[in-house]
Amino acid sequence: MAAVATMKRFAVNVKLNAGINSNGDVKTKTVGMGNLNYTTATPEKILTIVDLMAPCLENEVYTVEQTEVKTLSNVDD
Repeated sequence: MAAVATMKRFAVNVKLNAGINSNGDVKTKTVGMGNLNYTTATPEKILTIVDLMAPCLENEVYTVEQTEVKTLSNVDD
């Protein structure tokens, strides 16, 4: 049985440094970017966008995460 994966959602989360908690761990706030075109949104382009918007954010950028959600389905042979 063959299966196919179809892109359902492609998003980027920018985690911002919101300080240190009582345990010494970094607290984060998240800024999400959705509805991205997964064929043209390369890692370089995504990081360029994050670098350009960083001065406009209240907290410094801590990390950037890319998320892909795919729907899996069977394909009749």
